[in-house]
Order: sequence, then structure tokens, then C-alpha cells
Amino acid sequence: MKNIPISLLGSGAMGAELLLHADRYALPVASVFDINTPFREENLTKKFSVAIDFTLPHLVLQHIQLAAKKGINVVIGTTGWAQHKEEIRSIVDESGIGVVYGSNFSIGMQITFRAVKELATLLNYVDEYDVAIHEYHHTNKVDSPSGTGLSLASILIDSIERKKYIERNTVQEKIAKESLHITSTRLGSVVGKHIVTADSSFDQIEIIHNAKTRTGFALGALRAARWINGKKGFYNFEDIFEETLQNNE
Repeated sequence: MKNIPISLLGSGAMGAELLLHADRYALPVASVFDINTPFREENLTKKFSVAIDFTLPHLVLQHIQLAAKKGINVVIGTTGWAQHKEEIRSIVDESGIGVVYGSNFSIGMQITFRAVKELATLLNYVDEYDVAIHEYHHTNKVDSPSGTGLSLASILIDSIERKKYIERNTVQEKIAKESLHITSTRLGSVVGKHIVTADSSFDQIEIIHNAKTRTGFALGALRAARWINGKKGFYNFEDIFEETLQNNE
């Protein structure tokens, strides 16, 4: 594979994981930006083609603005910035850069999304089952429910007609049958665990994704970085995941 120089925005746990695996996809890391060396124009001293952003939600918009100005493509691994989505889409379209975003870059979670979609399609015809989501993350996670949890909820809502809306808050009373309840726990150093439960009076079905390390997230983000190199447009990783597998053979 041809080498494609990248930069990392963020030097925390995900940044360390990306550094560890970047060579696997021929993505030499030219620069790492963090709180000590922010992603600013005066710090862009080395050339690179794609930036991978695992920082904080409030920084995403300004990072995209600078990337657009410099013609740098971006993989957005950060979640919690949905309020800026349309503005970022406009910046991407006007500048001609390429951006891949996603609620979860884990390869295993992308497979889980597809399994939940199949489950939801079948549950639509079997009204004996109710369904809910619970997710666990570490205590430093800044958004709740997680972006991944909300993506799972959207899959269920889109396919199960009797579920009309997502209930994101803990309910202190009887819950409406048409609501899809998603609950969250923030605990210690849990990387991420998502449980989709379909329950009936006679049995229970669970689909569980439990991230043991951050490696799966890093490999997915690196695949996305190779895929977006040289492309234009605004892409959801969920939509292009299978194409990235083929692209990285």
C-alpha cells in the first residue's frame, strides 16, 4: 500500500492506540496535536493528507474550519457535536474536502449495527416483544446517552413501527409502550458496552457488544482515513464501512 501521511488530533488513549496501529495501514503519523500543540495554522509545520480527530465535541467545528482552509481531509471520531452537523456539512461541501464521521468506528460495532437491524426488522412483526437499550462507559465520557447508543436506538425506531420515540431519561413511573427506553451507566474505566434487549413473557434475546480495548475503534478509524484520502464529501462511517473493508485489502 502507498504511504499516506496523517495527523492525530488528540494524544489521549485513542491517540496512543492509533499510533500503535497506524503502520498496519501504511499511514505514517506526521504530527500529533493536543492541548500543548493545538491544531492551529501556526502549528501546521509538516504535510499530511488526513487528520483523525478524537478530541472534544466543542473543538470539532473549529478543527473542520481549519482543515477546510488547508484542504485536509478529516475522520471525526469524536461524538457529541451533532448541533454543528449541518454547518460542518456546508463547510465540507463548499471547501471540497472529504470528511468521515460516525457514532462508533469499532469494526465489531459496525457488525453489531447490522445484527440489530436484522433483529429490529423481525421484531416489527412479533409484537410479543418489547425492546430497550442499556449502555456502559467510563466516567470520563462527556455525552450520555452515547452516540452509539442513540445510533442503535435509531435503528430500532426506524424498523419497529410500534416504537414512536426515544426516551433518553430515567423514568420514575410507568413507561409508555410506544417509547424506546435507552439508559446509561458511567462506571470506572469501561471502554464501552452496549446491550440491546428484546423481552417477551416466554424468552429474552440480547445482542451485546463489549469493547475490551480501544483497538477495534482505532482500526476502524484508520480504515476510514485510508478510504477518505483523495475523496470529497461528507460520509457516515456506517454507510461506507463495507467499502472500507474492500478498500483496505
